[in-house]
Amino acid sequence: MAIDSIDKAIVARLTGYAGLAALIGTRIYPGYLPQGTTKPAVYYEEDATDRISTDDGDGEYRESEYLVTAVADSYGSAKAVSAQIEAALARWTQSTPVEVTETLVSCDGTMPVEETKEWISVITVKIFYFVP
Repeated sequence: MAIDSIDKAIVARLTGYAGLAALIGTRIYPGYLPQGTTKPAVYYEEDATDRISTDDGDGEYRESEYLVTAVADSYGSAKAVSAQIEAALARWTQSTPVEVTETLVSCDGTMPVEETKEWISVITVKIFYFVP
């Protein structure tokens, strides 16, 4: 349930970020892009989650690492979407429904995918959050 909650928080943050929404609308998917998805679009996946500490019965702090991937038909479009993802998630905090206390964001670069003639940018996001 906690992972589902942080997933929902990430999607809500990305879809609610005006600069990104202007480029991709609501085309944000877990795991992969469905076949035939209009581009640019974004998919995300959890890479790892660790408990940092447990609180005194009220919940626990966790650290999750997500890979958020922008997929586009051109280099410029992939870079623009990537920049908006970084802007949306860098220094992101929120108190409800999941308390996000800190985020660290880094772009792993923009590269071509020869088989599909698409461009991707992979953004690594570390999220520190409290689960009640």
